[in-house]
Amino acid sequence: MSIFQRIFRIKILSVIIALIYTNMFLAPLVSAQSTPIQTARILITELQTESLTDSNEEFIEITNISGETIDLSGWTIQYRAASGTSWSDKAVLSGYLYPDGSLVISSQTYLTDISSFFWSQTGGVLAATGGNIRLLPANAVDAEDTLAWGTGVYGEGEPANKAPKGETLQRKNTDGVWQDTNNNVDDFVSSLAEPIASNIEPPADQTPPDQQNQDNNPTQPVDDTQTSDPVNDTPPVDTGENTETPQDPVVSDQTNQQQVPEVDLADPVINELLIDPAMPQTDALDEWVELYNPNDTELPLKGYKIQTGTTFSHSYSFVDADTIQPHGYLVIYSADTNLTLSNTAGAVRLITPDGIVGEQVVQYDDSEEGNSFALDTDGTWKWTTTPTPMAFNTITLKPEVLPKPKTTTAKSTSKSTKSTSKTTAKPKTTAVKSSTTKNASSTNVESVPQFDDTPDPRAHNVAIAVFVVLAVGYACYEYRDDFIQKVRLIRRYLDARRAARTGL
Repeated sequence: MSIFQRIFRIKILSVIIALIYTNMFLAPLVSAQSTPIQTARILITELQTESLTDSNEEFIEITNISGETIDLSGWTIQYRAASGTSWSDKAVLSGYLYPDGSLVISSQTYLTDISSFFWSQTGGVLAATGGNIRLLPANAVDAEDTLAWGTGVYGEGEPANKAPKGETLQRKNTDGVWQDTNNNVDDFVSSLAEPIASNIEPPADQTPPDQQNQDNNPTQPVDDTQTSDPVNDTPPVDTGENTETPQDPVVSDQTNQQQVPEVDLADPVINELLIDPAMPQTDALDEWVELYNPNDTELPLKGYKIQTGTTFSHSYSFVDADTIQPHGYLVIYSADTNLTLSNTAGAVRLITPDGIVGEQVVQYDDSEEGNSFALDTDGTWKWTTTPTPMAFNTITLKPEVLPKPKTTTAKSTSKSTKSTSKTTAKPKTTAVKSSTTKNASSTNVESVPQFDDTPDPRAHNVAIAVFVVLAVGYACYEYRDDFIQKVRLIRRYLDARRAARTGL
């Protein structure tokens, strides 16, 4: 091997060693000093595993940092215990999460005034000592964001330190920017609970693109073929003033758009519920909830949700095409939604597009079959036997069942009247009859004769005696042969004793 070949091999070996050194030592240092690029559109920004008083009071807060509206249909919140082998669904989401919007998902009966979704505790509570929770998009394999705490090991980087009892894990935020280094221990700190539910739809930009171009280029010449007046063919006179084609119509339209105030529409009103349909209708298909539009204009329902159940575990989100005409009605049936109205007791509420619980929370006790629960004009809810879907409510109360009149008073009155008639002088008999008639009519027993139906004890004794006589007679007849035989035996016995005494 020549000297040049040895030198060439030494250079190649040096290059290989340099590459290995760079990958093993320099790359980790650069990675540790740089901040990973944010890839998540929605982040978990707060988590509570227990409150000061109840280990079942849990919630999670998620926030949209993408700057665009995200459809949450099919998204799920999943939990995995620290020693668990699989993920389980805690809540299924729906609706839209707008830019910078936040939603709160909590355990049942907790934070009902701000929570948009609720999860059941059947799959276990969030362990305060440690666990894992993640946000999974619809039909996705990889999670949008994951948080591990305490003894949990399935989060991003190292798990965050578990929060003290009564406090929550909150994502760090600096000047409105959420920190996401993909390392839970660095991104989360413990603090007092501050759940925020604010999901406001951004206003739509109503300025046409052509108008925006004209605004950006105010001196742009106008095409004569589009702006020429076919009636006035007189060329413009040069008076020394600006003869440029005026833009007054366009400017006027823009001014009008700016001056027209946005109409703040009132939320729809929960107006009537059919909870227990009468046969042959069924609960699964024919239960319904009616909404009313109190506004003078059409009301779009995009972003609104209806929730039912004692813990509001059933939810339905309206789609873009759902609207209510001015002062009109809309009825949604159980056959078209996953809403369920419990026949024993339950509640119905409306969630606004910004994730806030509406002013109405309709609660009811045991339902009445075939009757609807309707809002009366005085603002109270009443059961009515006249359901009126898609129409003004008609309150028809159930007729009260009056108890049957007792006749005890009539009997005592009759007896007292009878006694009075016996002891009263003959000329006063007419007055007694008149009094008796008035008393009888007041108890609805006029001219009905009264009899003493108390049983006679003597008749009872006679009946028993007759029964005994018949029984003895039947026994004598049935056993007459035996009786005659016994009599003969006795007579023989007596004759034999008589003969024996005579022989002595």
